[in-house]
Amino acid sequence: MKKLTILIYLVFISIPLSAQPNGRKEMKEKIKTMKIAFITEKLDLSSSEAEKFWPIYNAFDKAQMKLRHEKLRAIKNELKDQIDTITDEVALMKLNELLAAEAELNTLRQTFHVKLKNVISSKKILLLKISEEGFNRQMMKRLRNRQKN
Repeated sequence: MKKLTILIYLVFISIPLSAQPNGRKEMKEKIKTMKIAFITEKLDLSSSEAEKFWPIYNAFDKAQMKLRHEKLRAIKNELKDQIDTITDEVALMKLNELLAAEAELNTLRQTFHVKLKNVISSKKILLLKISEEGFNRQMMKRLRNRQKN
């Protein structure tokens, strides 16, 4: 029953993605669906766990992406253009901004783990981290193979 519920959930999510992705947004959605399926399979979540887990995970993922894209990427992109011409004072200021954004990301992760402890076991939280890394490696491998062909 648990597997059937999860399967129905995944099919429901992937219906709009059944067509070949044309744009960046469609590709992101397809990857997100694949990630959900991958994590669901690896964690072997019960339906009650999945019901509580995914809203917490999705909120964390959204906040993490926002922080990475709006703060970290902006600082790094700004530095790429100025790295040869900035003074040590500006470099120190940018380094502090970068460290503050990374600390904010770390705090976000810690809050996420505290919330997850109320939903799934610590063992499954560790398995989640391993699964996310495995999924990322799998996606990088696919990308490399795609670039070769």
